[in-house]
Amino acid sequence: MSDPYAPMQEFTRPARGGHTLGQVIWVFAICEALIIFGPLLMVGLIPNKAMVEAFFQGTTPMSVLAQFASFGISAIGMVLVIKRVHGRGFWSLVGVSPATAVVDAWLCAKAVALVLLVQVVLPPWVNVAELAYIAPLPVWLIGLPFAVVVIVIQAGTEELLFRGYLQQQLGAISKSRWVWLV
Repeated sequence: MSDPYAPMQEFTRPARGGHTLGQVIWVFAICEALIIFGPLLMVGLIPNKAMVEAFFQGTTPMSVLAQFASFGISAIGMVLVIKRVHGRGFWSLVGVSPATAVVDAWLCAKAVALVLLVQVVLPPWVNVAELAYIAPLPVWLIGLPFAVVVIVIQAGTEELLFRGYLQQQLGAISKSRWVWLV
């Protein structure tokens, strides 16, 4: 019987290299701070106070898109910190080849789009007339690709931190699968 956790050995290979748990905790804390404070950097790109307020409150479709997109700033900062401390780049955090990652991202984007479509359009408790009042279907469909992209940015940023960094580093530090499973 083969070990179901064997692929983790290859996944953690880029993280090996004598790094301590203290370094991992320190980098993790910095990356968490980037996720918390990254959106503040986005505020510098917003032209007026009303739009800044909408951004923080998420009261418009564009402000919600901007909130999700702001995770891209955090992701860039995380990759730079991890590169500086551990000498690891973006693709080492992803764990697969760039070609595989693009295919997987495209499949994920299509799945997210399908889930959004099912959640918003198909449930029997949604009155289509009310849906048209909230956002006319053509407008909603035009915004859908942008929503899918920024959701992938937001979810991808969290995956880079927790799966791509933390799980790999813990798996490289400890031989016990219970350490990186938890």
